[in-house]
Amino acid sequence: MKFFKRGLIKALLGDTEAAVSSEHALLLTLIALAILASVTYFGSTVSTTLYQTSMSVLPFGS
Repeated sequence: MKFFKRGLIKALLGDTEAAVSSEHALLLTLIALAILASVTYFGSTVSTTLYQTSMSVLPFGS
């Protein structure tokens, strides 16, 4: 009976690899979303600023 209890407890508590994998996948997804949001938010501002600056500096700019 002891062997059965030990085997059952080990089976229930021993498999943490799937939980770790899902945590890593969730963390990777959250990081990717944060990068995407920051690029979207700051990208247009930086693009507009760089374009306006380059047009004012270049001789053919208006």
